[in-house]
Amino acid sequence: MTATGEVLAAARHLVQAFGRHDTVGYFDCFAPDATFIFHTTTARLASRDEYQQLWRQWEHQDEFRVQSCISAQPVVRSPRRPLYPLPPHPESPRPGS
Repeated sequence: MTATGEVLAAARHLVQAFGRHDTVGYFDCFAPDATFIFHTTTARLASRDEYQQLWRQWEHQDEFRVQSCISAQPVVRSPRRPLYPLPPHPESPRPGS
């Protein structure tokens, strides 16, 4: 399998586990030292365990439950080849100056 195929398979597995509310399968997709940022939290979550604790809080306090999830038209891009050329930083030296 190609690297792109591996990434797409991993993403598909994550989305499917999330969509089934399969918390074991979903959280197994993340390394223990993964970090997470959500617009609803005031600070970065420093580990998978912290995210799991927050998830359980959502389930118990907010009756959170994932009903479904799909990923339409997935695309894998290499970080070495950006989608578009980045504009120069305004303070960077200009060529010839």
